[in-house]
Amino acid sequence: MIRPRLMLASLAVLLCFSVAMSEAQSIPSYELSSLVDLYKSAGGQGWYNQQNWLSSSSPCTWFGVSCVQIGGNYFVNQLLLTNNNLKGTLQESIGKFGHMAQLILDTNGLYGSLPANVKNLTSLQTLSIASNQLSGSLPNVFEKMTQLVVATLNNNHFSGLIPSTLFNLPNIISIGLDNNQLSGYIPQTTSYKLTSVDLSNNKLTGPIPYTFYSLTNLQTLLLDSNNLSGTISTSIYNLKDLQVLKLGPNSLYGTIPRDIFGYLENLQVANFNSNSFSGNIPSNFSVNSQLTDLEIASNSLTGQVPTTLINLKHIQQINFQFNTLTGTLPSNIGYLYTLQFLNIGSNQLTGTLPTQICQISTMANTGKLTLSSNELSGQIPSVCCTMASYDLMNNDFTCPAPSMCVNVGC
Repeated sequence: MIRPRLMLASLAVLLCFSVAMSEAQSIPSYELSSLVDLYKSAGGQGWYNQQNWLSSSSPCTWFGVSCVQIGGNYFVNQLLLTNNNLKGTLQESIGKFGHMAQLILDTNGLYGSLPANVKNLTSLQTLSIASNQLSGSLPNVFEKMTQLVVATLNNNHFSGLIPSTLFNLPNIISIGLDNNQLSGYIPQTTSYKLTSVDLSNNKLTGPIPYTFYSLTNLQTLLLDSNNLSGTISTSIYNLKDLQVLKLGPNSLYGTIPRDIFGYLENLQVANFNSNSFSGNIPSNFSVNSQLTDLEIASNSLTGQVPTTLINLKHIQQINFQFNTLTGTLPSNIGYLYTLQFLNIGSNQLTGTLPTQICQISTMANTGKLTLSSNELSGQIPSVCCTMASYDLMNNDFTCPAPSMCVNVGC
């Protein structure tokens, strides 16, 4: 016969357990099951923070889980487990969170493919699974994600084509697919709210999509380190909010639109390196230009270094190395007081080295002047040899050079 006190104690334990289970079921059972699936498939026991996970506490209190109340019921609407040592795969059950707004699992050790059931996350606003080891082709899961604002899938091993639906979402503002192994053409777009597109370091081919030139809200366009071909349209003048433009290395050709730096006054970083551009350096630099970094190295540019560089009041780096530029160095470059790095090496420049260029304090103290492998002549100004770093080798300077000079070929 069970003693009365023992019976009461047992009933109390059962009652507490029932209450705890009631709290744990404050979200639908299928969502609870999906959270458990994630814990088990992504190595939950090794997570840096696993507070309350698989405990009797409400899942809404589990680390990284947030819930929203809808009509008296609770649903998971955020899963934030950035840099939490998740190691394993994502299961199809990840698609059962119908009210999920934020799915942020970046900087972990997830591998395998992106489950096709992600397409059911129709309330999703942020999808961030960057810096994992996910692989395979990207499933065409984005069509019904009409609320999606940010898609960050960079630094993985995704391959195959970019789903066209990703670039045709009405509310998307940022797409990051860089540092993958994606191939094929970049899709055309109708996502006119886009402010940032990063597709760098992939295996993409074909031209820059003509619809990109209609993205008037675009601030960042990174297409570097692919195999893109074709020309740059003058329609790029439409992108007046553009701040960062990186197009090299690729296989783009033709001339760089001559007025690009006149129209795009907000542009701060312009990188056209390692393409096949020809013609002159665009010389219509707006006096309101915000350029800090101008790089057009390793192309087939001809003509002279433009004197209108003087308009670049914020410029810190100029790189025109490995082209076929001729003529003399404009002495007014010496009035670019913010310039730190000037590299016009491996061209066909002639004439003397203007003293003013070596007197730019920001470059003389912490930057570098590179004019090697040209046809410069005359005496090297002694002040040039007091700079922190310089390379004047392989020119036709008069020897002997000032006694303090090194790296001048004398």
